[in-house]
Amino acid sequence: MGIGNSKRPYIDSNRNPHWNNTTSKYAYMVTILYKNLSWGAACVLEVELIKKYRAISGDKLCNITEGGEGAKGVIHSEETKKRKSISQKGKMHSEETRAKISATNLGRKMSAEAVAKVKAAWVFRAPASEETRAKIGAAQKGTNRSEETRAKMSAASMGVLKSEAHKAKLRDANLGKTHSHETLAKMRASNKAYWLKRKAAQLAEVSV
Repeated sequence: MGIGNSKRPYIDSNRNPHWNNTTSKYAYMVTILYKNLSWGAACVLEVELIKKYRAISGDKLCNITEGGEGAKGVIHSEETKKRKSISQKGKMHSEETRAKISATNLGRKMSAEAVAKVKAAWVFRAPASEETRAKIGAAQKGTNRSEETRAKMSAASMGVLKSEAHKAKLRDANLGKTHSHETLAKMRASNKAYWLKRKAAQLAEVSV
């Protein structure tokens, strides 16, 4: 029994040991009892429901508190954040969990306010450190995107104009960089394939 957002019921991380031990032995099913409650109302209901189902089950619940206190508004110390980060490092959701999260969010649309907040967070984000960039580069190395994915990315970028500030950042990021012989060979091969494909398409139009 617990309070959470739409994703929380289907995520098995950050659970108490009793919950982990119980769910490792027995299957469970998620049931959403109430939606769109205020935080105060949700806390009151949680306390009442934990008390009710403890009485019914003979205290066979995974909750280790009486409920209601939650963690909303709690500011964790840097030490706590670090411990949580280390404990979650390398963990991946199962395909089943991913499917549940995807199904929960299907068709959901963010409010205009939420979209504005995301955009603001993105614009004013701190630049990634060299270490972070190196990690991202290493993680992406050797990754080959499917033709379908490339087509989607191309369609999403079609007609999008970069701002002058964005162009300047791209220039600065690439200033002084030199491509390896392997990269240059790949670029030449890619350009050659592109022009051959374009020429073939033009010839096909002429023949028709």
